[in-house]
Amino acid sequence: MLRTGIAFHTAIADQPRPAFLDLRDDPWSIGDRVAWDELPVQACPVALDLLEPLINARRPVDLASQVVHGDLPGNVLFRTCRMDARPGRGIPTRDRPRRHLRQTRAELS
Repeated sequence: MLRTGIAFHTAIADQPRPAFLDLRDDPWSIGDRVAWDELPVQACPVALDLLEPLINARRPVDLASQVVHGDLPGNVLFRTCRMDARPGRGIPTRDRPRRHLRQTRAELS
């Protein structure tokens, strides 16, 4: 997965920053901007006490800004399988191995 991630990020290194990233206002996007010092830290005193060690640990990064895949490990399949994208289904696991796939194929036929 590491080699795949490096290859992917090398391939997209010259892509411009998508404009929609600046429009996102969900907690994860705001947290990302705060982490990279693009937005000021705004939190209640209790949260600031908890965040202070992390805030103080930030260091400048001397690298070019680049678009990255933010959840690569969460989006990689490690074995061959056929995914069912319907809600409540998903990737076969030890609890739902091939039996789950056979049921899914039958339901789709």
